[in-house]
Amino acid sequence: MYKELNLCLIIIIAAFKGYRSECKITEEQLDNCFHDAMFLGNLDSIIPSNEDEMSHHCSTINGGVNCARDYSASCLTGFPQQVTEMVLTNMGHHMESRCNKPSERAEFLENVKCFLPKEKMKPLHVCGDKHTKFMEIASKMSKEDAHLAFMCCAYQVFKHCILTNTIQICSEGHAQYWDEIFEEVASEAVTFACSDFDSVDKCAAKLKPEDWAKIKTIDQATDPAVWAHNMRTPIKFMLEMINKFHMDS
Repeated sequence: MYKELNLCLIIIIAAFKGYRSECKITEEQLDNCFHDAMFLGNLDSIIPSNEDEMSHHCSTINGGVNCARDYSASCLTGFPQQVTEMVLTNMGHHMESRCNKPSERAEFLENVKCFLPKEKMKPLHVCGDKHTKFMEIASKMSKEDAHLAFMCCAYQVFKHCILTNTIQICSEGHAQYWDEIFEEVASEAVTFACSDFDSVDKCAAKLKPEDWAKIKTIDQATDPAVWAHNMRTPIKFMLEMINKFHMDS
């Protein structure tokens, strides 16, 4: 779950001007590394149930974090890089504890038990797919549109989707566990980049009504056709936003 969270925050900041033309990571490479490391949106992702699977899980997630670090170092500058480093630093600390402290490693294994068999995670994958659809919409916005506010609110709705579905699949206690991870990894960056839109309630009150209506229509939809996007990850849409909001400036 936290890998998908990391992806969301990187997508949020990608719309800011701060992209390096000498970026050395291809779209395909970025897409592949994120897809392999995604806990949500990748139906083949492993839900660890023992120590060997946990070690594989940690290796995969850490590989994704390293890929994101390479992307940040070679492709971003200024404010986008600053916010990305906030997320990645917190993510690194979290993964260090998650994978190397026996008590936290055991706590993680205990908290993912309720997602097995992994078919039970389908509603959470839908949350990820809906977020990718939000990014597709944002990628089609103009520079004059409130694209950052839209992405901040898309993130808040994604988080709410994850937590409410975790309550239904598991329990309120399990949702609280994941909410604490959201706070640990992302709260600093969200406060920095999305201070006016750092909750669902603020989004409902402050986001342009037509944009909020688009988000809520997808969020409340039950027909997969509403959020269909035909992409493995949101990377394509992220790069489209970088090109539009930076290259055209």
